[in-house]
Amino acid sequence: MMSAIFHLFLKKLIFRFSTLTIKNKKMKHLDLEKHFSKIDNETNFRASLSSRGGYVTFSNSGRRGTKYFSLGIDSLIKCFEDILNNIDHFEKGQEYEEKQWRDFSQYLTDEVAQAMLTVQTKPLFSTLSKIAEWANDSSFGDEFSDNHFKINSDIVKNSIIELEKVANEFKPKIKSSTIPSTNNIRVKTT
Repeated sequence: MMSAIFHLFLKKLIFRFSTLTIKNKKMKHLDLEKHFSKIDNETNFRASLSSRGGYVTFSNSGRRGTKYFSLGIDSLIKCFEDILNNIDHFEKGQEYEEKQWRDFSQYLTDEVAQAMLTVQTKPLFSTLSKIAEWANDSSFGDEFSDNHFKINSDIVKNSIIELEKVANEFKPKIKSSTIPSTNNIRVKTT
């Protein structure tokens, strides 16, 4: 009996501690979404962070209306890693020039991001720039521009670090060993 009461007390204590930790913890994904909202009026290419799962949705408004595209946080991290690995090339592309940025797709190793850069070049350029600005707010001026992406190795490294924090907030909290096995499930065939 005493053991059950102690066990219940311990569970309540752990729950309260974890609730306080969550309330006091700065959630990086909320910061990123707030940044996207803050500069919404300064850009032609809207971006937003998903409320479930880890991806960013961005838009491109053209003659046929607004179109939306999504790229996973892991793909975005890979973009910044590839930019860092090819920093000499990307530092030359801080002002938007479509052909140059389409050609930069050869340096991207994430196939989804690579394809996106060849067909939605400016919206992806703008989204990467927004993420870099968010991750390095002290390195940027006050006004955002869809035509400029400040690139250097420190900015890119900080972008990777901050996106990793966002990705970890969307990471499943269940340990794989606690997921029930499906080995004994049988499917009836007729």
